[in-house]
Amino acid sequence: MKNTIVDVKCTDETGRIFIVKMQMTWSQSFLKRFLFETSKAYVQQLDRGKTYNTLCPVYGLALVNQTFEHTTDDWFHHYKITNVKDMDRTLEGMEMVLLEVPKFNPKTLEHRKVGVLWMRFLREAINLEAIPEEFNERPEVVKAMELAQESAYTPDELAAYDEYLDAVRVGQTVRADSLKEGEEKGREEGREEERKKNLEEKKDMARKMLQIGMSVKDIHNVTNLPEEVVHSLLI
Repeated sequence: MKNTIVDVKCTDETGRIFIVKMQMTWSQSFLKRFLFETSKAYVQQLDRGKTYNTLCPVYGLALVNQTFEHTTDDWFHHYKITNVKDMDRTLEGMEMVLLEVPKFNPKTLEHRKVGVLWMRFLREAINLEAIPEEFNERPEVVKAMELAQESAYTPDELAAYDEYLDAVRVGQTVRADSLKEGEEKGREEGREEERKKNLEEKKDMARKMLQIGMSVKDIHNVTNLPEEVVHSLLI
């Protein structure tokens, strides 16, 4: 309730690293700090004993709630390490993206794509009482809205919410345990039916063996039926 974490380091399943920062006010030093922290994440990958070819790409993403580029209307700023004479030639490994949130103003259907939904979330979450219908297209955006609403709770509301979640988890656990017990009971009943079926098949085989004159001992050895069970078939 006292601290807000706005810097996140993420790693995806391929090993790529993402440094996500959220900045409320702009300063010229922020860009240098952002570059420093992104490059530090790239350097810190190389533990002792590792080789350079194990390095994974690092991407820095800064969400800035202030306009800092006043000479353009672009709100998406993507930086790479490029050759100054041939801009198509780049050094792979580190990229930085800065977003100017105040400049973002969706107007077309195309803007409903996932990236724009996230921008809308960043701009509108604080004022939204209900989750917009178009957000439902992306479950992860809906989850983010729920977390944002949760973060705005008072301590008493948060305690009540935790109690509610605990009750939901208990209910889910009880249902899961009940289902598991039912499945296990069903499997046991199935195994019992299979055992009965196998026993009857062995008895039928034993009767046929008795009819052709095989001894009780030989039938026991073939079918694995107890000799007393084979004797009972003689009656």
